[in-house]
Amino acid sequence: MKFIILSVLMIVVGCDTPTRSRFPSTSTSNNQTAPGLVPITPVVPGEPIPGTPGAPTTPGFENCNLTKSNTTADLGSIGICKSTQDETQIRFVSSQTDTQNRICIIPTYKDGTGSSTYLGDPQCTYTEAERIFTGRLYKNRPGMSGYPLTGVMIMREQLLVEYFGCMDAYAKFVAYYCPQNPNYCAQQAAAYRNQVCTQFKTKYPNNYLDIYIRSN
Repeated sequence: MKFIILSVLMIVVGCDTPTRSRFPSTSTSNNQTAPGLVPITPVVPGEPIPGTPGAPTTPGFENCNLTKSNTTADLGSIGICKSTQDETQIRFVSSQTDTQNRICIIPTYKDGTGSSTYLGDPQCTYTEAERIFTGRLYKNRPGMSGYPLTGVMIMREQLLVEYFGCMDAYAKFVAYYCPQNPNYCAQQAAAYRNQVCTQFKTKYPNNYLDIYIRSN
């Protein structure tokens, strides 16, 4: 997984050691309390699954492939696709039932190199194995609405604070140490962000998915 911050100008210049003793290491993002996705199509034995041959189709999801090809030890296997008519409309299915810990899906812009940055708040829900869910992802991060929704991050709700700690590390470092001259701290801000993101990836190597999302 690669994390990038696209909304902050990153010009690397020399800067002195900050005079303040320590930058806060924990994010206080409110994203961990995001609203949930809505389960709409329970899979009944003998009933065709939407998106498979012979099943009813929903406009935009005619070719939705929910093959559970994305797997981690924590999340199990997940299949996910987006609508061809609205990139923010998604459908997904999980191999696990979990009524204690919500699973969260975060919209991202994921470029050709695999780097990603979030576009908006996560949407979270409890899961039931083989039950199909649909919902909307929101591109409500300031300055990011023009980027296409090409990927998603998927993780348990408990990981959100640390994930957004990584995502927001660069901007928060600059705001804390040199808000009047962002370029002054660019190099140290980038180093701090890399440190926080590396800590997240090292701590949770099998607890999240950072994947492309397609409409078929």
